[in-house]
Amino acid sequence: MSNDHDPLRRTVIAALASAPLLSLADTQTTSEAPRSGSRILVAYFSRSGNTHVVAGLIQRGLGADLFEIRPAHAYPEDYLQTVE
Repeated sequence: MSNDHDPLRRTVIAALASAPLLSLADTQTTSEAPRSGSRILVAYFSRSGNTHVVAGLIQRGLGADLFEIRPAHAYPEDYLQTVE
């Protein structure tokens, strides 16, 4: 699992992250679509896309609004350059 864009890695992360959301399924009605202008906001920053997946799961589970935080200047593709 060394590749940052490994589909299996993303699937495992998404499955683990969605486990706590299963308890929210009982509190949300299935006929209700996510609201626009809700009082809940999920704001996230994701360099590799993993946090985006988790934020989407949370957003759908809560019926919240979703906001992506983007850097003013793109990060380098190489993670080690980003750390430096």
